[in-house]
Amino acid sequence: MDQKALENIIRRIEHDANTKIEEYKKMAEERRKKILEKAREELDKEIREFSTKKEREIRNMVNYIVSQAKIGGKRKILEERERGIEAVFFEAEKRADSDPRYRTYLEKSLKKAKESFGRGTVFCRERDIEALKSMLPPDFSLKSGLEETDAGIIAHSADGTRIFDLRISRRLEDMKDELRKDVSQMLYGGSF
Repeated sequence: MDQKALENIIRRIEHDANTKIEEYKKMAEERRKKILEKAREELDKEIREFSTKKEREIRNMVNYIVSQAKIGGKRKILEERERGIEAVFFEAEKRADSDPRYRTYLEKSLKKAKESFGRGTVFCRERDIEALKSMLPPDFSLKSGLEETDAGIIAHSADGTRIFDLRISRRLEDMKDELRKDVSQMLYGGSF
């Protein structure tokens, strides 16, 4: 074979090899592009899923914070209402003995003690002694001993086995639940 023919064969082999290399490069490039595209699609999908999940978590967190704030606000409103109602009860107790009906209350309390015990001891505030002396049933003794802020009486049976606590503070305490709704209605125009 001559030199020229050999060179032609080598050129053809080189050309075929280069052509095959170019084909493989193009195939590899297309494959790389497909892999990158698929990876981008998967990444975009994961980002969307993550974003949706985080948005949902953030919405839930915001809803929780808002509901906690509403609950806290309602709690504060209820606490303030309760303070207002308690202030009314405090004022009612404080002013009870200056009410013209206080004397009638003392008379009824003594009558209840007399009917229940027959005889016994009545404890009162120092400042109520004079008023009570004129109302006291004959079989009862009278003693001071209640705090000056405690309007009303405490009656003991003669044998000491029974006690009637007829102080205004005690009566108010017993009636608070019943009165609370009425006081709330008067103060706030709604139920408590």
